[in-house]
Amino acid sequence: TAFPLIHDGAVLGVLAVTRSGRSAAYTKSDMQLVQEATNQLAIALLKGQLYSAIKELAVRDGLTHSYNRSYFQNALQDEMAKAKRLEYRMSVLMVDVDYFKSFNDAYGHLVGDEILKRIARVLETSVHSGDVVARFGGEEFVCLIKGGSTGATMDLAQKMRARVQSLALYAVHIRSASGNIRHMLVEREPDGNLHCLLFPLMTAAHESAETAAVERDWIESIWLKKIEKDLAAKKVGLVSPQRKLQIEPLEITVSIGVSTYPDDFSRKSASSRRLESAAEDQDLLLYMADKALYKAKKLGRNRVLTYDEVQHIGLAEPNRVLEGEALRELLTLLRRKDEDTYAHSLRVGRMAELLAKKAGLDADMQHITGLAGYLHDVGKTFIADTILKKDGLLTPEEYAMMKTHAAKGAELLNKYPPLHAAINGVRHHHERWEGNGYPEGLEGERIPIEARIIAIVDSYDAITRSRPYHPQKPTDVAYAQDEIRKNAQIMYDPRLVDHFFAHYDALVGVQTMDQDIEFH
Repeated sequence: TAFPLIHDGAVLGVLAVTRSGRSAAYTKSDMQLVQEATNQLAIALLKGQLYSAIKELAVRDGLTHSYNRSYFQNALQDEMAKAKRLEYRMSVLMVDVDYFKSFNDAYGHLVGDEILKRIARVLETSVHSGDVVARFGGEEFVCLIKGGSTGATMDLAQKMRARVQSLALYAVHIRSASGNIRHMLVEREPDGNLHCLLFPLMTAAHESAETAAVERDWIESIWLKKIEKDLAAKKVGLVSPQRKLQIEPLEITVSIGVSTYPDDFSRKSASSRRLESAAEDQDLLLYMADKALYKAKKLGRNRVLTYDEVQHIGLAEPNRVLEGEALRELLTLLRRKDEDTYAHSLRVGRMAELLAKKAGLDADMQHITGLAGYLHDVGKTFIADTILKKDGLLTPEEYAMMKTHAAKGAELLNKYPPLHAAINGVRHHHERWEGNGYPEGLEGERIPIEARIIAIVDSYDAITRSRPYHPQKPTDVAYAQDEIRKNAQIMYDPRLVDHFFAHYDALVGVQTMDQDIEFH
């Protein structure tokens, strides 16, 4: 006979009771005994379930539901002991969301939270059963990959990077007739369907859940169709006060550092062993993955790098032959597009590299700054000639399109690995010291220093040389100097402005040089 185990109206299980012998039906005392037993068993079962739930919550991240840092460190220690005892490979992947703070700053923390959830889902559905994915802190995740060759682990990391980059998230801004703007976050699933992750609900907190549900259904039924129509027509990224619906694609990427036991342990240099000998093996494996991650971000982000590559390939010194070939190809493309923009880019590149030197940057950063200066306008190859060569002021819509050149240039460089080091300078050369620039609204020292340098020399050269879409601007040198000075701490890094004027004659000297770039 089966008796349900019930607590607070919920059935938690079943107790099966068998009578021995051929005795009569259950007596009243029998039933009382069974009832008492089922009550006690239901309480015990509930406590067991609650304990399991609390135990699970204790090892999970509250936002993404991935494992937390504490669980990962314990798992890594246990797995390291097994790997050493049984002599098999294990790898650690450190994953960091590129430019994550800019998403929070531009769209709010709720959007940032949704991005983290989506990335966690990508990582967890990419690894094998038994591997561990954890949120390590902030926008950083870490993966413990058990077994497998170094090549297989790299393939997995590249798959993760590509899947994150393919996430189709859109920040949508809806302007009402009254001028109010409502914001929503929309995701396009791999099957093409759209759904809302964040709704711009106007329902007050004290109103019913039913009212909120009605509004949610209205938004999905009306606005998702309009969003779908705009996406199909490629009306994305068009920012205009006249547009009721504005859709901004979120370009989400990650950088990944990879370390492997025992491979990377046997390849450490003598100096590394001396510096790291005090660390526990599991901490050392994490350190090596973090070091690879740091280098991946420094070399342009949205890439996977192993600790072995950092140690032996010398990626801090890119192959200058391949770099020169790629640079020549892109500058030739720019020259065919517009001779004036090409000449401007050469002047900016020379001035940027010299200003980096005068500002005390090391030789690597001088080179990277110059490289980014030469390429800072390469994204204009994607701008229509009717806008780029327009004889007169740009309309707001045309100016919005022109502003896309910084992000488009960075996207183009991502296809040229020898030029990855220039991506930050190209992407951010129109950011402003006070945070009012584009494409990400970075401010102060959050703007990469090479981009801050390019911003100054780019503006100076643009003012002192006539541009088609700024024909009314004076080209007087004194005016240009005054513009740079008065915008220190507004548009430009004030310390770099000081260096600019301290070495003004030398900078103007290289600006006016009549020579083409030398490719190495």
